[in-house]
Amino acid sequence: MISADRQSLLSGEIASSQTRAQFMSVMGRVVGEFGLDHVTVMAAPSPSDIAITPLVLESTLPPQFAREFDKHQFLRYCPILPKFSNWFCRRRGTSEIPAPPRASTAHRRCMT
Repeated sequence: MISADRQSLLSGEIASSQTRAQFMSVMGRVVGEFGLDHVTVMAAPSPSDIAITPLVLESTLPPQFAREFDKHQFLRYCPILPKFSNWFCRRRGTSEIPAPPRASTAHRRCMT
């Protein structure tokens, strides 16, 4: 199966996830299918954020990673974070994107 086919199949499974457990199960498959080590779903940081822990919604990384990241305040100094701002889910309640009516819509918006 080529990458585009795998991506399409997994995108459909992500979009149809109804619970966090289902969503993370599919994300575990994404990790395996694409040879990744970990996957993290997080809210987009604002300029005032100094910690990553409150932004993480789900992750396959061990909790110790986020604690160490925050201990050293790496979020403040991350040079690539502004370049990837479109990869993050928008915070609910912002004027940019209205709150989704159901979870599957949020997953689709975050993954496209």
